[in-house]
Amino acid sequence: MAVQDSSQPHGLRLLIEDYPYDVDGLEMWSAIETWVTKYCAFYYPTDDLVIMNSNHAVNFGQYPYAGYLPNRPTISRRFMPELGTPEYDELAENLDVAFLKPIISQLQTLLGVSLVEILSRHSTDEVYLGQRDTFEWTLDTFERFGRKLVEIENKIMDMNNDKRWKNKVGPVQVPYTLLFPNTTGYFREGGLTDKGIPSSVSI
Repeated sequence: MAVQDSSQPHGLRLLIEDYPYDVDGLEMWSAIETWVTKYCAFYYPTDDLVIMNSNHAVNFGQYPYAGYLPNRPTISRRFMPELGTPEYDELAENLDVAFLKPIISQLQTLLGVSLVEILSRHSTDEVYLGQRDTFEWTLDTFERFGRKLVEIENKIMDMNNDKRWKNKVGPVQVPYTLLFPNTTGYFREGGLTDKGIPSSVSI
């Protein structure tokens, strides 16, 4: 989705310019990289002192897609139909019915969708990225990080309002705010807010 390009602000050129997750994500990645580099340099003066860990899961943002179960079924009760079978004929003749048959029952669907919704909810006391300055030594660096996040917020809103970027709002006229930092959001709104990058994960 991107290639190295030293002429670009972040050293990468996106192959699809109007892909909101990449566009907003690249801005956030750059800001976080700057902050984490300064933070790690304080505690870990040499690379061999760093302990790496991976495979953490972040769930916020799943619900708009996975809340509609046919987009991401939790299980399939049938194999893909093979050419020449009655199941394949049914798929060709009545796609909707054939597509829904392998999907789990209504009760299991309700449980699955409810779980995705719960995992996607923000708490009313959520602390978003850039809202905490725990250590005194980081105060100045953290404030600069916070100011950068506000710049990103403004840029995202400007792009959402710019008609050139069709995928930032889409045909349903819903602005893309999945990677909106929400650093300035101290209103303690909970639930499926579709914005704000938490400082923690939900699993």
